Amino acid sequence: MANELKLPLNHLRAFEAAARHSSFTQAAAEICVTQSAVSQQIRTLEKRIGCALFERGHQSVTLTREGQMLAAVLMPAFQQIDSAVNAVASRGTDKGAIQILIYPTHARRVLIPRLPRFYALFPDIEVQITSSHWITRAPAGSSIAVRDGFGGWPGVRSVRLHSARLTPVASPAYLEQNPLRRLEDLDRAILLESQNRLDDWPFWRASLPNTMARPERSILFGNSDLAYEAALGGSGVAMGQLALVMGDLRAGRLVAPFPYVASLDRSFFLMVADDAPPHVKTLVDWFTAEVEELERSVDDFIAATRDHAAALAAPRPAQGTPA
Repeated sequence: MANELKLPLNHLRAFEAAARHSSFTQAAAEICVTQSAVSQQIRTLEKRIGCALFERGHQSVTLTREGQMLAAVLMPAFQQIDSAVNAVASRGTDKGAIQILIYPTHARRVLIPRLPRFYALFPDIEVQITSSHWITRAPAGSSIAVRDGFGGWPGVRSVRLHSARLTPVASPAYLEQNPLRRLEDLDRAILLESQNRLDDWPFWRASLPNTMARPERSILFGNSDLAYEAALGGSGVAMGQLALVMGDLRAGRLVAPFPYVASLDRSFFLMVADDAPPHVKTLVDWFTAEVEELERSVDDFIAATRDHAAALAAPRPAQGTPA
């Protein structure tokens, strides 16, 4: 239908969590984004729908009548989604297989390329992979999950995998046509953004000593992997998590034109049930060792570009002052 609304699912998820908790802050903690990201996603929904969903007080939020109507439909719908994901995740448990619940981009860029090495070492251990953007429940038995946050979730053991360190990336072909020699050049670039990580570009810009304007042109994608694929295809500049784009940087398929790295305070963890069987521990030990090697390559990349980053961070002369 011509007038049918196309609403981003993660925006609806943010609204549902905020409605259930009556709090943007608690919703942000549940879905592993910042409070400002939740607020921005809900404002986008309100703009698209054409009405307010929350009445915003000084330290509280309350659903409007329209918000109550939407929440009444979304709450059971997302509960069904969560139940279905957990049902799928538990299928492999009865067969002795290990079920991994993981973000799509991490599955595509970290886990799957390394699986052949795992099967070469442990051919008798079966692995089943389920990807989801919303990983909120603790795994049980032979299930494990990858989640970002601060660790320490109740009822599970949290095994740290890697940090979240950000820097812009683009293809050599894009940079040839659109040289990025100074930070100001980004003002004319096309930014590639993930709707699940709307804070990454603002966070990186805020970490720089020089204020940057937000470019007018951007393309929004459903997840980071799509943004990275667009960068590889020469569509613009993506904000890369170094652990996820290191393979492309090493191979020269992507370039970091401004190797100034901003580190988020959150990290990525494996969530493992306390009663996990021995073959799960085998996979956990193998995966953490693989990611430790990946983290070392990120450290080496940052060390190799430290001089460039220091020069980027140095204050520039005032306009009209000889350099």
